[in-house]
Order: sequence, then structure tokens, then C-alpha cells
Amino acid sequence: MLIFSTNNSFLATNVKTVQLLEWQDLTDEQRSLLMEKQVNIQVKWMIEIGLEPDHPLYFNLELAVNLSEKMHTPWFVGGYIMDDPELKVEVYEIAEAFLDEALYSNLDITILDVEL
Repeated sequence: MLIFSTNNSFLATNVKTVQLLEWQDLTDEQRSLLMEKQVNIQVKWMIEIGLEPDHPLYFNLELAVNLSEKMHTPWFVGGYIMDDPELKVEVYEIAEAFLDEALYSNLDITILDVEL
């Protein structure tokens, strides 16, 4: 567990100590919520950015996108991506790697009335 707080190099009021948490410090409920959000971000990234043509799952992604176009249901492309077992594993692995490297705060940081 990491602790971050401001130093005394300036005068500030309403300063709060922020506790930075690592992935393993979070509750199962927090992890689940964050994983769900990150998976959605990764799916959107795949839709908007795609994969490099030499990526082993490039063809799988193209099939999912083409299926949504063929069915005239572009709003389901994320579902088609997650229906592909290999793409689903890729999405979860990327999301998990990202979440494992991040730090999480116990509150929103707001500093008010700062005098420099």
C-alpha cells in the first residue's frame, strides 16, 4: 500500500491525504466493477483502432466487424467481438494487464484555496 500526501512547500486549505491502492488491495467488488469498465474500454478500442494486420487475431476481429455490417447491426459489434472466444481472452488479458499496473486512489483529489 502506498501513501501520498502534499508537502509543506505551499499553503493550502482542505488538503486531504490520498491513499494509493494497488490491484491486490482492492475488494472483489471493486475489482469486478473496474474489470467490467476496462473490458468495455478495450472492446471500444478494438472497434475504433482495430488490430495490426499481422496480429494473430486480426482475421477474427474483421469477421466480427463484417458480421455487424452484414447484419446492419453496428451496435452489436462489441457483442460479436466478445462472442469470439479468442478475442474475448485477448480483451480480458489486455484489461487485466492494464488494471494490474494501475494505482487507485481512495478518493477524488481536490485541492481548494491554494496560495502559492
